[in-house]
Amino acid sequence: MANVNTRQRRDEKVTFDLMENLLVFGQRKDSGWTKEANIVCWNGGSPKLDIREWDPDHERMSKGVTLYEAEAERLAKVLCKRYGITAGSRKGKGSGYESFTDEEELFEDENFASPESIPEEDAAAGEDAVTGEAEEGGTS
Repeated sequence: MANVNTRQRRDEKVTFDLMENLLVFGQRKDSGWTKEANIVCWNGGSPKLDIREWDPDHERMSKGVTLYEAEAERLAKVLCKRYGITAGSRKGKGSGYESFTDEEELFEDENFASPESIPEEDAAAGEDAVTGEAEEGGTS
């Protein structure tokens, strides 16, 4: 669903296409806004992982974090390491861990990146993930 945000950035309208909802972290009771992880194309660009709050109609959004695929894969790798998620275990319901039968089962979900598939360098460094314009001083 392609939308145009009425808020302007640098005198241009920001457009977005919310391609896929990956996760709703939670909803604010007072406003109905939800914190979400989505795949979003900003201003006609390539799909990126996007984490931010959205209004109930997905027309307005808060400031958030947008990651290129390589950045998202690196984050997934670090989070798996930090929380002890391996091919042998994952946090399950309750306090214990559920077992995986093999590595393919752990990484069959496209939200997880196989450690072998994670590149060492970001594919698109130095570009604003939303506007596509060059940023000063490094990666987005």
